[in-house]
Order: sequence, then C-alpha cells, then structure tokens
Amino acid sequence: MREKSLAGAVIILVLLLLVWLVEACGLPQFLRQQLLAASVPVAVAAEINSDALLQSEGLLAAGGLYLPERENTATDIKAPTAEVEKEPAAPVLRVLNPDQVLVGIYCTHGSESYLPTFGAAKSSGGNPGGIISVASTLQKELAALGVGAVFCRTVHDYPVFTASYTNSLVSLKKMKADYPTIEIFVDVHRDAGLPSGVTKLCCANGSSMAKILLVVGSDQRAEHENWQINHSFARRVGAALESEQEGILRGVRVQSGRYNQFVDTGCILTEIGDETNTLAEAEKSAEILARALYNILRVKN
Repeated sequence: MREKSLAGAVIILVLLLLVWLVEACGLPQFLRQQLLAASVPVAVAAEINSDALLQSEGLLAAGGLYLPERENTATDIKAPTAEVEKEPAAPVLRVLNPDQVLVGIYCTHGSESYLPTFGAAKSSGGNPGGIISVASTLQKELAALGVGAVFCRTVHDYPVFTASYTNSLVSLKKMKADYPTIEIFVDVHRDAGLPSGVTKLCCANGSSMAKILLVVGSDQRAEHENWQINHSFARRVGAALESEQEGILRGVRVQSGRYNQFVDTGCILTEIGDETNTLAEAEKSAEILARALYNILRVKN
C-alpha cells in the first residue's frame, strides 16, 4: 500500500512537471492537448484519489484531462479604447456686404505724426498729422477686402489737447448713431517716448513695419462695467494680428483710463508704431490690421 501511494505521488509530480513544461513553452492549444493526451492517459488521472486534491493543486477537469487553471491571456483582455479627439468645428463664415458699414475709424490724437517722414512728431494749427494717413490706409484696405468702413477725419486734439477724448467721444457716439451696424470701432494712435527700435519689426524680405500695441481701458478711474469684454476682444484682435504677421503685436495692455471704450464692447485703441517709425512702416501695419479685422468679421459669432 505504501509503495502504491509513493508511486501515485511520483505520478502527480511528473504530471505537474509536464504541465509546467507545456505552459512554459507557450505551445498552441491543440499541441498542448495532444501532448497531454499522449503522456497522461485518463487512467493516470484515475490514480489520483479525488477532485478535491486536483482543486487544491489548481487543477480542473477538462475533457478527461486535468489542466491547470489559467488567467485570461492578453488577447482575452481588451485594451481600453482611447477617446478620439474631435477636431474643432470649422468656423461658419458669413458673406460680407461692402455696403454695410461694420467698422468705424477715428483718431483721438489726429495731430500725431511720424518724425522721419514729416520732420516733426506732431502737426500744428489743427492740420492732420501722419496718423490720419495711417487711419485712411486702414479704411481703404478694409474696403478692398469688401468690408464697409467709415472714417472720421476730425483732428480732436486741437486746439486743446486735454479735451481730446471729450471731443472724440462726440464723434464716436455720432458714428454709432449714424451707422448702427458698426461692430468694431478703431481709435488709431501712434506711441511715443520709447527706447529706440522697440516699435520696428524687420521682416525676412528686408522690409520693415511698425509694431502695434493694443490698449484697453478699465474701471479703475470711472465706471466701465464691460471693460473685460473689451479686453477679451482686444486679445482676439491681437491673435488675429499675429496670425497675419508674426511679431507685429507689441502686446495687449490694460490701463486705468477708459479711452471712450465704454461706448461699445467692440472698441479698440491701437498704437501703430511711435514717432520714430516712418509713415510707410505704419501704413504697412495698417494693412495687416485691416486683414486681421476682416478675418474676425467674416466669422459668425
């Protein structure tokens, strides 16, 4: 009896070793079954006292053979499906009617000029400065793109400079009343008193243009409840400028004054270069600004 038990134990060990070898070699299922069937006849399994022992060794009965339990293979486990990123919907474009006025342009400081071209940083006696020519270029370029635009040529900073914004407010409100379809109001300026070269953008083709700063008013000194909307719009204009000409944007700056931007959430103030730029450089930038505004206007909100 002892010899029979010993023989049974040896058989179990041989069986377990055989099963381990089959599993370790990673043989296909049908080869494993053939090998096990040839090496371990059903009679051998009968020598094992009970299924309980098989279960305790991690074995399960399968078609007359005792095979080891197996965890799910990699092919049984489906990898998590990666979420497919949806491409942003293409913007809905609108057809612009050149007879519909969408942009109003004016210059609060109409006497501002460009020293290299005009020989002075400002005009005198109420005469229009170079900034009026830059604003006119903006209007003409918008018209060429099919955008209706009006331009108030009034020199608002003469005769009293400190009354500039009071005067331009009258013109702004009149434009808004006369052309209720206007969506963007542009107050065209040039900056001053900056370090040399700060406002000049040199292009790869050897040409140059004036950099543009966008100024946003706030409610620090007076009521302006929608200034953050103006700020958001200015950032949008800035992005459109950079899309047209990399490096043209000097920044979007929030200041304590209101600059009459409380009149409409589509008001922006542009500083196109400074007194050291040439008129040609400023006018090139005005053309870039026109294209940026065109791209904003043609997208339906």
